[in-house]
Amino acid sequence: MSQLTRKKQRIALLIASFRAGGAERVTINLANELAARQYETYVVVLSAEGPFRSDVSSDIHIVDLKAERALFSLHSLVRFFRTVRPEIFISNLTHLNVLSIIANKLSANIARVFVVEHSHMSSVVKNGRRFLDKFGPLFVKFCYPAADKILAVSQGVADDLAVLGDLSKTRIEVIRNSIISDDFAREKQMPVTDVWFQRISKPLIVSAGRLVQQKGFDMLIQAIYEIGGIYPVQLVILGEGPERKALEKQIIKLGLQGDVLLPGYVQNPFRYMAKAKVFALSSRSEGFSSVLIEAMACGTSIVSTDCQVGPREILMGGKLGALVPVGDSSAMAQAILSVLDTPQDPVKLIARAEQYTAKFAADSYISLF
Repeated sequence: MSQLTRKKQRIALLIASFRAGGAERVTINLANELAARQYETYVVVLSAEGPFRSDVSSDIHIVDLKAERALFSLHSLVRFFRTVRPEIFISNLTHLNVLSIIANKLSANIARVFVVEHSHMSSVVKNGRRFLDKFGPLFVKFCYPAADKILAVSQGVADDLAVLGDLSKTRIEVIRNSIISDDFAREKQMPVTDVWFQRISKPLIVSAGRLVQQKGFDMLIQAIYEIGGIYPVQLVILGEGPERKALEKQIIKLGLQGDVLLPGYVQNPFRYMAKAKVFALSSRSEGFSSVLIEAMACGTSIVSTDCQVGPREILMGGKLGALVPVGDSSAMAQAILSVLDTPQDPVKLIARAEQYTAKFAADSYISLF
């Protein structure tokens, strides 16, 4: 390749898989944008499975480590460092960040490693169900100082990381997620042709996320039950996960079979958000909350739990959306009713969301390169 046509720096980004997830989506958006700017871009995955694979640009090299778990991928990742020799290596999520730092060390520090923390670690330590969740602060304390850059997706995540990991705040930089891609405007305007969507005949409330306890969908369903006697609405929760059966039992118990739908994972959630009167986030904890930005970019009014970090920062202290106490179904119900009566200004919501485009995020990362 001639000097005139040589691509810019060689950048690699690590994620666990192409399965649905906030960190996975924003990483792919960032990778696509970097590739569009002529960076030689690699997406490295432990396992190249999942629906997001089709979203990866054809200009990107996909490297499948073919590992069931992060620990089993160390040898393959070391080999990647030594053969591809990336100049910048961007990792996401705590366990992958630790893996990346170790692999780079074993490769004689070939790359500059940027670790990105997406989680509010205090909440993970307190509520996490995996054994390793409790050891996050120790991993951060002993491994993260070896990273070239420590990045956090929100100020709340950064502050919490500094305390739990005993890190200087000057070592942690807040960087905005690459949530809104170039295709977003087209995707949110696409028609909804699903048979199940034809059952929607009342004002629509939408929520989205993995069906896990952290997302608080049980509380949101209870709120819909409380609203039902006052105002007829329907709720659609987009996503899949281990709590499905418990949520289905709750829906039947409350007699909400026609008013709460769980269609599962959808490739394009934005077209549903755009048709909703309200987007409701019911999470018990968040590190940021990409889905809030996505809903705001659709101009959809917001009601959110006031998690320890994330929503308050995004919604500018409640100026751009209603904030309610975590776990309070009655407060959630009242806030949804209020927003249905007085919708939020879509122009302001969209303007805020535009601060989280892939282009904006890429500019921020490039300034660090």
